[in-house]
Amino acid sequence: MTTRAALCSTAAAPVLALGLATPATAAVVPSEVNLSVTSVRNAVTVTIDNASSHWLQCTGVAKRDTAPEYVYPYYMNIQPTTVGTRIIDMANGDYHAMWKCEIAEGDLGAHGQWGTPGYAIPSTHEDYAFEVGARAAGSLPFGS
Repeated sequence: MTTRAALCSTAAAPVLALGLATPATAAVVPSEVNLSVTSVRNAVTVTIDNASSHWLQCTGVAKRDTAPEYVYPYYMNIQPTTVGTRIIDMANGDYHAMWKCEIAEGDLGAHGQWGTPGYAIPSTHEDYAFEVGARAAGSLPFGS
Protein backbone atom coordinates (compact mmCIF):
# COMPACT_ATOMS: atom_id res chain seq x y z
CA MET A 1 0.00 0.00 0.00
CA THR A 2 2.82 2.40 0.86
CA THR A 3 4.57 1.67 -2.45
CA ARG A 4 1.37 2.40 -4.42
CA ALA A 5 0.86 5.73 -2.62
CA ALA A 6 4.45 6.73 -3.27
CA LEU A 7 4.15 5.88 -6.98
CA CYS A 8 0.90 7.83 -7.32
CA SER A 9 2.30 10.93 -5.67
CA THR A 10 5.49 10.72 -7.75
CA ALA A 11 3.48 10.45 -10.97
CA ALA A 12 1.26 13.38 -10.00
CA ALA A 13 4.18 15.72 -9.19
CA PRO A 14 5.02 16.62 -12.83
CA VAL A 15 1.33 17.25 -13.57
CA LEU A 16 1.04 19.59 -10.59
CA ALA A 17 4.27 21.37 -11.55
CA LEU A 18 2.92 22.01 -15.04
CA GLY A 19 -0.25 23.52 -13.62
CA LEU A 20 1.69 25.87 -11.35
CA ALA A 21 4.27 27.03 -13.90
CA THR A 22 4.21 30.76 -14.63
CA PRO A 23 4.55 32.03 -18.17
CA ALA A 24 7.93 33.47 -19.14
CA THR A 25 8.01 37.14 -20.02
CA ALA A 26 9.65 38.34 -23.19
CA ALA A 27 12.31 41.01 -23.10
CA VAL A 28 11.23 44.53 -23.97
CA VAL A 29 11.73 45.93 -27.47
CA PRO A 30 13.83 49.13 -27.14
CA SER A 31 12.03 50.92 -29.98
CA GLU A 32 8.63 50.58 -28.23
CA VAL A 33 9.33 53.38 -25.74
CA ASN A 34 11.31 56.52 -26.60
CA LEU A 35 12.04 59.88 -24.96
CA SER A 36 12.51 63.19 -26.76
CA VAL A 37 12.95 66.75 -25.51
CA THR A 38 12.14 70.04 -27.21
CA SER A 39 12.54 73.56 -25.90
CA VAL A 40 11.29 77.01 -26.78
CA ARG A 41 13.44 79.40 -24.80
CA ASN A 42 13.14 78.06 -21.25
CA ALA A 43 9.93 76.04 -21.65
CA VAL A 44 11.05 72.42 -22.05
CA THR A 45 8.71 69.65 -23.18
CA VAL A 46 9.69 66.11 -22.21
CA THR A 47 7.85 63.59 -24.39
CA ILE A 48 7.70 59.84 -23.93
CA ASP A 49 6.20 57.86 -26.79
CA ASN A 50 4.76 54.57 -25.52
CA ALA A 51 4.19 52.31 -28.54
CA SER A 52 3.96 49.26 -26.25
CA SER A 53 0.73 47.57 -25.16
CA HIS A 54 1.49 48.25 -21.47
CA TRP A 55 0.65 50.95 -18.94
CA LEU A 56 3.93 52.64 -17.97
CA GLN A 57 5.21 54.53 -14.95
CA CYS A 58 8.08 56.80 -16.02
CA THR A 59 10.53 58.79 -13.91
CA GLY A 60 13.55 60.81 -14.83
CA VAL A 61 15.69 63.87 -14.33
CA ALA A 62 17.13 66.56 -16.55
CA LYS A 63 20.52 67.57 -15.19
CA ARG A 64 22.48 70.65 -16.26
CA ASP A 65 26.03 69.86 -17.39
CA THR A 66 27.64 73.05 -16.03
CA ALA A 67 27.75 74.83 -12.68
CA PRO A 68 25.62 75.70 -10.96
CA GLU A 69 24.13 72.26 -11.34
CA TYR A 70 20.36 72.18 -11.69
CA VAL A 71 18.31 69.00 -11.56
CA TYR A 72 14.70 68.88 -12.74
CA PRO A 73 12.77 65.68 -11.90
CA TYR A 74 9.68 64.51 -13.75
CA TYR A 75 7.13 61.69 -13.46
CA MET A 76 4.47 60.37 -15.86
CA ASN A 77 1.88 57.60 -16.05
CA ILE A 78 1.36 56.71 -19.70
CA GLN A 79 -1.40 54.57 -21.21
CA PRO A 80 -0.63 51.91 -23.83
CA THR A 81 0.06 53.23 -27.35
CA THR A 82 -0.09 56.90 -26.32
CA VAL A 83 2.32 59.78 -25.78
CA GLY A 84 2.97 61.40 -22.41
CA THR A 85 4.30 64.93 -22.02
CA ARG A 86 5.55 67.11 -19.20
CA ILE A 87 6.40 70.82 -19.56
CA ILE A 88 9.10 72.18 -17.26
CA ASP A 89 10.65 75.68 -17.02
CA MET A 90 14.44 75.29 -16.90
CA ALA A 91 17.43 77.60 -16.61
CA ASN A 92 19.62 78.17 -19.69
CA GLY A 93 22.29 75.56 -20.36
CA ASP A 94 23.21 72.19 -21.77
CA TYR A 95 21.42 69.22 -20.20
CA HIS A 96 21.19 65.45 -20.20
CA ALA A 97 17.91 63.64 -19.56
CA MET A 98 18.13 60.32 -17.74
CA TRP A 99 14.97 58.24 -17.43
CA LYS A 100 13.26 54.93 -16.81
CA CYS A 101 9.82 53.61 -17.76
CA GLU A 102 8.50 50.45 -16.10
CA ILE A 103 5.52 48.31 -16.93
CA ALA A 104 2.95 49.28 -14.31
CA GLU A 105 0.92 46.07 -14.28
CA GLY A 106 2.28 42.71 -13.24
CA ASP A 107 5.66 41.82 -11.84
CA LEU A 108 8.09 41.72 -14.77
CA GLY A 109 11.16 43.01 -12.94
CA ALA A 110 14.09 44.09 -15.08
CA HIS A 111 12.43 42.66 -18.19
CA GLY A 112 9.74 45.34 -18.01
CA GLN A 113 11.93 48.47 -18.20
CA TRP A 114 13.15 50.96 -20.77
CA GLY A 115 15.59 53.80 -20.17
CA THR A 116 19.14 55.03 -19.67
CA PRO A 117 22.15 53.65 -17.77
CA GLY A 118 21.90 54.17 -14.04
CA TYR A 119 18.10 54.22 -14.19
CA ALA A 120 16.91 51.19 -16.18
CA ILE A 121 18.51 47.81 -15.64
CA PRO A 122 19.40 46.77 -18.25
CA SER A 123 19.46 50.08 -20.13
CA THR A 124 17.87 50.37 -23.57
CA HIS A 125 18.80 53.97 -24.49
CA GLU A 126 21.63 56.46 -23.98
CA ASP A 127 21.24 59.75 -22.06
CA TYR A 128 19.41 62.37 -24.12
CA ALA A 129 21.37 65.62 -24.60
CA PHE A 130 19.55 68.91 -25.22
CA GLU A 131 19.95 72.67 -24.89
CA VAL A 132 17.74 75.17 -23.07
CA GLY A 133 17.51 78.91 -23.72
CA ALA A 134 17.99 81.30 -26.59
CA ARG A 135 21.44 81.15 -28.13
CA ALA A 136 22.82 84.37 -29.61
CA ALA A 137 22.93 84.15 -33.40
CA GLY A 138 25.40 87.01 -33.63
CA SER A 139 25.57 90.62 -32.57
CA LEU A 140 23.30 93.30 -33.97
CA PRO A 141 24.66 96.78 -34.53
CA PHE A 142 22.77 99.15 -32.24
CA GLY A 143 23.17 102.91 -32.32
CA SER A 144 25.23 103.05 -35.48
